Amino acid sequence: MSLDAQDWVWNHSRSKGTARLVLLAIADKAYGKGCTAYAGTTMLVQRSNAARSSVVAAVDKLIESGELAVVAGQQGPRGETVYTLPKARRHRRSTPEGGPESGPVQNPDRSENRTGTESGPGGSENRTGRGPDSGPHNGKNTNTYLPPTAVPDSTTSHEQAGREQIDLDLTAATEFLQNLPAPWSVGRVTAKAYAAQLLDTIAEQGWHLDEQLAAKLTENPQGINNHRSVLRIRINDLPKAPEQATPKGSSLPRWCGHCGDGNPAAEFNAKFRTAPSSKKPCPDCHPSTHAADAA
Repeated sequence: MSLDAQDWVWNHSRSKGTARLVLLAIADKAYGKGCTAYAGTTMLVQRSNAARSSVVAAVDKLIESGELAVVAGQQGPRGETVYTLPKARRHRRSTPEGGPESGPVQNPDRSENRTGTESGPGGSENRTGRGPDSGPHNGKNTNTYLPPTAVPDSTTSHEQAGREQIDLDLTAATEFLQNLPAPWSVGRVTAKAYAAQLLDTIAEQGWHLDEQLAAKLTENPQGINNHRSVLRIRINDLPKAPEQATPKGSSLPRWCGHCGDGNPAAEFNAKFRTAPSSKKPCPDCHPSTHAADAA
């Protein structure tokens, strides 16, 4: 379905600039009749090579235009927003078998003002312009006409944001593996070695770093001698998550994101949900607090 969605964006979308790149990135992940895809801001920043603020503004603009919509009540495996491309749902790309439409795409904006002589056999259609209206066509002279901060600001900001998010995800996965119940818990080195594969697997299979995943990875411990090796096998061969394996399906309340001094392990382990600079339970998201409120 992603090829049809991409084709619709290329040929029918009215989006421009960063918004077009963001829409293409979402279309690349779209699937099913609903033409839906989950996408986090970090992923869109990396794929569009734009600043985070530009991506957020682009998504808002696409939603306002009706070319993108948020699917309410659904989330990706790491809490990503689920989008749909409403206008691309019934689109199917044409696949002509021959004729001029199947040839190389011509550039309709090619300048008609050419100077210089023909080169190559039969004459070349690519001629170089000259004079003050023709700007540089390579990267060496870009500083003569580009604002000095235009490239560095957008590049460094999105790269830094992407690295920070990856580090947070890896830290959370490492903490998760270290806090599995004995005898499944592993040390710091092994946890770091398994963390990246764990993140890739749960993203593909629809799991979350929560109690349900911990229960699945540590089930049926009887007769196992090398729990570390078995844990690695189970991570690589993790089946599709059941329908209830969602953040709402966890017995833990939703993490407030602030307690435990921001430790990402608090998302799946209640013992890290302590008030800032204190060992007292977080008043916002610790299970004991919610139990008292319910009583």
